[in-house]
Amino acid sequence: MVYAPRDIDPLLKDLVSGLPAVSLEGAKGVGKTATALQLAASTIELDQTGYRNNVDSDPQIVTTFPAPTLIDEWQLVPAVWDVVRRAVDQDRTPGRFLLTGSATPNDKARLHSGAGRIVRLVMRPMTLPERGTDARFNFSTGGWQVGNWGGKPARATFIPLSKDPDSENDIYGYNWYFTNTVWTKQ
Repeated sequence: MVYAPRDIDPLLKDLVSGLPAVSLEGAKGVGKTATALQLAASTIELDQTGYRNNVDSDPQIVTTFPAPTLIDEWQLVPAVWDVVRRAVDQDRTPGRFLLTGSATPNDKARLHSGAGRIVRLVMRPMTLPERGTDARFNFSTGGWQVGNWGGKPARATFIPLSKDPDSENDIYGYNWYFTNTVWTKQ
């Protein structure tokens, strides 16, 4: 799959080049991992059982990978957060760690905030302009005008209901979204 550039890319690149650890946070499916992969030299995918078991048994291992190290779904092994925090205390070299995750770990009460060490950046779903569609607010009608995207109606920013974006399920999903969420007038 080809990466679609995001508005957040320049900011993330600046943060990673100037800070030792950045946490890219947001809802599932907004593109955190794909975006972070553009800057990562190595990746630890904690949603993969093998990686998770290795890191769970020895969280310090995350400090041995080439930087910037992307630690994807870090919340699955919450000890990683404190390992990164301590590693940053020992070495503040910029661009060491990129953490991505969409859920709060269960043992949140024991988790340090990361203040002063891990900078948090929230990622939102793709905007219509990021998706390559013409969308603008029409002040005369008080509504949004949504143009076409490749000859098809502009699509909502949510995980498709099926693998085929033209399937009947997705068409119903998109129709529901536009009927109930986006009011358009042309």
